[in-house]
Amino acid sequence: MNVLTNGSPLQERKPLVFIIQAGFSGCAYWRYATPIRKLRKLGSPLDYVLYTDYNIDLSNQIMQNADLIVMQAPGSHEHTRVMQEMQKRGIPVYVDYDDISFELSPCNPKYRDLGLKETEEWKTGRDLFYPEWNKMKYDGFLGSIQNCDGFTTTTPFIAQVYKDMGVKNIHILPNSVDFDYYKFLPRPELGNEVSIGWFGGDSHRDDLDFVKDVLKEICLKYPQVRLVIKMPANWVDLFKDVPIHQKEFHLWSELENHPLALSCKFWDIGIAPLTDTKFNRCKSNIKWQEYSAVKVPSVCSNLEPYQNIKDGVTGFLATSEKEWFEKLCILVENKDLRKTMAQEAWLDCYKLWNLDTNCRIWEKTYLEAINNAINTRTSLHGNRGPVTSRSG
Repeated sequence: MNVLTNGSPLQERKPLVFIIQAGFSGCAYWRYATPIRKLRKLGSPLDYVLYTDYNIDLSNQIMQNADLIVMQAPGSHEHTRVMQEMQKRGIPVYVDYDDISFELSPCNPKYRDLGLKETEEWKTGRDLFYPEWNKMKYDGFLGSIQNCDGFTTTTPFIAQVYKDMGVKNIHILPNSVDFDYYKFLPRPELGNEVSIGWFGGDSHRDDLDFVKDVLKEICLKYPQVRLVIKMPANWVDLFKDVPIHQKEFHLWSELENHPLALSCKFWDIGIAPLTDTKFNRCKSNIKWQEYSAVKVPSVCSNLEPYQNIKDGVTGFLATSEKEWFEKLCILVENKDLRKTMAQEAWLDCYKLWNLDTNCRIWEKTYLEAINNAINTRTSLHGNRGPVTSRSG
């Protein structure tokens, strides 16, 4: 396939997408590792390089020969400098954000590196918190999102937030499940025990704290309920009032093992609480997807990320503590509803958030960016047909 590269003569090779990931985080896993793995498996007219070195080297030969560069969550003036240099060479640069990083709760440990003002928990100079440094990062963040050639994110809601910040050419790449990895495993018979599950990292303490009293009341009302929670070890105090035989704690799994670890928990009910903040409203429905993919019915906060849920059919939506308690009671008491809701959620997730289909949205977006760049150079290098997707 003939591809124009950096103004050089046409060469025979696939177009190359050079992706600079934000380390090895869960965000990088969902936004790039899994969709690119799927595209490689299914076949794509594009080649992909996943790069995780935070120190971007402009002399990197692979990057210099890329047809598109994608930066995940760039937040420094160095990123902007690299972006501008690549654009001078005729290489389009796209940016991806799946959250509003500078809207973190002070309870989030990353507030140290991203918080813009002092709070009761964070004082300048304490625990290496320097808001002036973070404001410099924020300026770099604004520079990257306002000067990129294209911007990708997860949902219409967060897309509008970024549009209001002056970002242009926004594309939605929805977080989606790879059903090759998320498998339903038949639940072993455990008598009348009903397990309620949750999983999350150290940025989610506020969310779990929001429902801790509800979960305590559920355990008091139903002796057969058992909480099975995957969380940081120093959070056990959240459930100090729950009887010891009704709680079980697990540490976070490695990302590649995470789907199987979820399947093996054999939860009867999953929960996805969110406190009502701008940061949380900008999230996607990942937790509902993961529960649904392993056929666990769920109760989720009635906020933007979970508006896909058909309340009472593919899950329950809850706002107040009273609603959380009532809807958890319904699921605890109704085994048949748990099964039918789990099946309906799985079908909905398989149809709408299946990476087998949705990975092509990444491909289509990147192809469009590359072809747009090619079209701007045709006056110098002659006409050529566009690169096309395998899916048409």
